[in-house]
Parts: sequence; structure tokens; C-alpha cells
Amino acid sequence: MPKENILLLEDLSHTCKIWFYEIGHGRMAIRLSHPHEKPLYVILLSVLYFSGPFYWTGSNFREETSEKCLETLHNKTDWRDVTNIYDHKLYIVGNEKHVEIIAGFISLDNQAPSEPSFRIPD
Repeated sequence: MPKENILLLEDLSHTCKIWFYEIGHGRMAIRLSHPHEKPLYVILLSVLYFSGPFYWTGSNFREETSEKCLETLHNKTDWRDVTNIYDHKLYIVGNEKHVEIIAGFISLDNQAPSEPSFRIPD
């Protein structure tokens, strides 16, 4: 069964934006914004797969089952090149716009991460 709200946010109505995504290094940061609050940043490492828009509303990060993660890896990626696929999780985010991310690590921070030379513009 999926685990809901794994980042333990009190309010799940944040506006989310891909802050940066380094495909070659598998790093991703997502900026969570809410009126009159400082932004939060979701940091993902060892990103193997991303599908979805670059902007959406809804910050309920759900961790899917291992079976669903493996199914997504097998159906949507060239998983044969992946070592330690069992260390990765499938995260589903958003409300009406569905976002899928497979990553090996996720965390929440109140500081903007160090950015690569390329960042998706506002």
C-alpha cells in the first residue's frame, strides 16, 4: 500500500516547480511555494525516471509500493543499466497533474540547494 505524505507537510496545497534537474548526475530539486511562507525544497538523488509537468499544485509526495516501482522501471526505463534498482523508490506527486519520479533518496530542506550551472528559469 502506498505511503501518503512522506515529507510530513502540514499543508499539501503548495505550488511545486522543478527547480533544477541534472539528468547526467541524477539530481533534482523541486521548489514548494505557499503564499506568505518561505519556500521549501525537495531534494532527490539518484533520479532514474521523471514524468510529468514542470509546474503543478499539490505537495502530497506518496511513496508507491516496491512492485509498482519495479513495474514502472521495467515499462518506462532501460533498467538493465541500473545498479541497485531495489534501493530506489517510486514517488507520485500532485493532484490533477500526475508526476512520477523514481529516485534513490528524497529529503526536505528549507534552504535552496547548490544549483548546477543550468536551472529551469522562472
